[in-house]
Amino acid sequence: MLTLRYLAFALLLITPVLAHADKPTAAPTAAPDSGARLVPTKADGKDGGYKVYAIKKGARFDQAHLENGDLLTRADGFDAQSADGARAIARIVDGSADVKIEVQRKGTLVTLTSKALH
Repeated sequence: MLTLRYLAFALLLITPVLAHADKPTAAPTAAPDSGARLVPTKADGKDGGYKVYAIKKGARFDQAHLENGDLLTRADGFDAQSADGARAIARIVDGSADVKIEVQRKGTLVTLTSKALH
């Protein structure tokens, strides 16, 4: 009986994960002063990058020519969800350096550059 109870508990824990396996991996987060929402995604069990939403006109992500629905996959040559990629994304937000960005836009790879603020 105890084993059945643990099995039922395990199914309760894993069911939401299985039901949303193709959906974003975490709640959307607002990047400070970026004027956009970045939603982490997974593709084929690997980090897929960040879906970009709610870009405010004139904000840093708008200035970098990102569009709502873009999938930000690489920043300065690093996977977007890696530590180095996160630092590159932070440079987009604070404008401290030029950052080369790769995004998937409607199935097409697009390369953009976010210019530093001087």
